[in-house]
Amino acid sequence: MISVQPEHLSLNYLTNSTILPYLSALGINLDPFYKLLWRHVFAVTIIQHRVDIVDKNKQGSFIEQIKGYFDSRESKAKKQAEVRRSQKALDYLKKWGDRFFEDVEYRTKEVVERFENAIRKEIETKCGGSITLPKAFAHGGVSAKLGKRDTVDDRMSVETTQEIKRRAQCVVNEIQVQELTGIFDLLEEVLNDPQKPCYITIDQLDEPWVDQEIRLRLLKGLVDTVREFQKVHNAKIIISLRVDLIEQVFRATRSEAGFQEDKYRSLYLPLRWTPNQIQHLLDRRVAALIRDAYTNYTPTLADVMPVTLRFGRKRTFSTIEYIIQRTWNRPRDVIAFLNACIQKSEGKGTITKDAILDAEGEYSRSMLRSIGSEWHAQYPLLLDMTKALLTNQSPHFPVSAITKEKLDEWSLETACIEQDTKGDLFSLASDYQSKKLTLDGLRQEIVAILYKTGCVGVKTSPFSKSRWATSESYSVSPAEIDNESAVTIHPGLWRVLGVHDE
Repeated sequence: MISVQPEHLSLNYLTNSTILPYLSALGINLDPFYKLLWRHVFAVTIIQHRVDIVDKNKQGSFIEQIKGYFDSRESKAKKQAEVRRSQKALDYLKKWGDRFFEDVEYRTKEVVERFENAIRKEIETKCGGSITLPKAFAHGGVSAKLGKRDTVDDRMSVETTQEIKRRAQCVVNEIQVQELTGIFDLLEEVLNDPQKPCYITIDQLDEPWVDQEIRLRLLKGLVDTVREFQKVHNAKIIISLRVDLIEQVFRATRSEAGFQEDKYRSLYLPLRWTPNQIQHLLDRRVAALIRDAYTNYTPTLADVMPVTLRFGRKRTFSTIEYIIQRTWNRPRDVIAFLNACIQKSEGKGTITKDAILDAEGEYSRSMLRSIGSEWHAQYPLLLDMTKALLTNQSPHFPVSAITKEKLDEWSLETACIEQDTKGDLFSLASDYQSKKLTLDGLRQEIVAILYKTGCVGVKTSPFSKSRWATSESYSVSPAEIDNESAVTIHPGLWRVLGVHDE
């Protein structure tokens, strides 16, 4: 099992490139390059891990071994196609094999630099004598980011732009033919033992591991690479992605010719936890914390907490149900709640009702901060909006209960902020203040965002059930929401928002 951390790939190096943004602005499809980047990272990671390449000596013996295998296979091959596939794998080794022992950050930079140099060479060789090249192609690059037509000093004719675009696209397309196929043949030989499969996992892709401008394209390249890696029999790449994030990727690439989202759905494995699984997890955690040294008895949650919680004369809840309702059906949430309960019960024999309620307040504040951190890249103003619109609100209310007065006040304050990172909520507030967005439209957009981030559940019609983003395999669009749609604030946020159960 190999765990790849996105922040360790040095992919922000792509953001500092001057050529890549310029090519993207010209409308050149860079997807083959992004796929090459991911395939190269995975291939070299697998080779380095499986063969234990730590220096040039081990690297050299590995390359000679692979060459010997392919030489032997070529001598016995009866079909020309098999010889060509072998040669592609050897070409890949010749091009990239001298740096297999380097770390993943070095390898990422190497791929980007080679690609940029290939683009620059093609443009300079074929066009440099007859046209004025844009500053993006200067050796050493330009520090400033480029717009759609390069810098002001590089105003090129339409003919010049089209020629550069044509030449650059040719280089990108050659990647698909020359580079990508050889990688799989190489990996088939390295992973030739079915008893020793290789698994690569990637998580934390929703965190700020790369600049937002290229993140969706990189993720599309990653998903395509996972899909195509199925050709390698003894390797499997497993990535963890939020539903909303994969939907963002597909929305950004849906206009591409030949794109079909259904082809990707067979790759999905939705992860959901049932209440019984969560209770079993808590029981095991309690058993690990409290062991009876004198008997074989295994303690459970019921041994350290009251079975029920009574509120007033008529309301009684199962303790475990009360806790699970205040989590997002994720192990990390319920463990955080349990840890808070244990903290509040330090020095006591059991966890009391008062300790649970005291822990709930601390847990609720922590979860709101956690939601703000998790979604900060896309919605840096989420916490301010949530507090402004949901504080002291009823736990269940129609969309129309988000009053015009509250929205006017929030949108005016938000539209006037001066911080550098503003995000989608700033755009919504600005559009509303400038009359580009109606009151009902703003309500729909805000409720859709609150739903997506897990702050609320939504019942879109009287005949449907309440839906929660954490238990669905798709999101709710603003078009599905109207003023009569029912909104439920997540119980995990009731305490921090001053929401009182009816």
